[in-house]
Amino acid sequence: MKHYNRLMVFPILAVLVLSGCGKKEASQENTPSLAREVSEATLPAVPATAETPVTGTKKWGDAPDFTLPLVGGGELTLSEAAGKVIILDFWATWCGPCRMEIPGFIELYGKYKDRGLMIIGVSLDRGGASDVAPYAEEAGINYPLVLGDRSIANLYGGIRGIPTTFIIDRNGNRRETLIGYHDKDVFEKYVTKLLAE
Repeated sequence: MKHYNRLMVFPILAVLVLSGCGKKEASQENTPSLAREVSEATLPAVPATAETPVTGTKKWGDAPDFTLPLVGGGELTLSEAAGKVIILDFWATWCGPCRMEIPGFIELYGKYKDRGLMIIGVSLDRGGASDVAPYAEEAGINYPLVLGDRSIANLYGGIRGIPTTFIIDRNGNRRETLIGYHDKDVFEKYVTKLLAE
């Protein structure tokens, strides 16, 4: 009887492994979907100031608008990029799959920024700019990086794993959501399609 039970367990486990144990919330390509889990404990707290940097207003499409501090000083408001195709990437320096995507983003930004592409990296590092700035310089990141927190993660549906990347069209509408690592070619396919619209 014990041998029979073992034989039944293996096919069940195989089905669970092949199909995945969680629901797929995002567009999934045939590339590996590597992601690091994000919990409330790993997200930076909302700054203890009277005014949170996240505005949460919708001045355009369905992508929640925000104003966040830029790494290196100043602020960035998402809706100011209206008219551009946006890759909005939630990431952190401690996330291996996030770091794997960055060279592709650097290449895409250099290739398509003059045609209307904007890439914005939303860092979820608890150490803020002191963690992000040295890494950005070392990696040669050529696109804007902002400092995110729980508010922005919640505004975008509660980021559960990183990298989580939203592709936003010229009108400010979320067109694709990709969770986990994806190759540069996947992003380029979406970007070129939206730039041509």
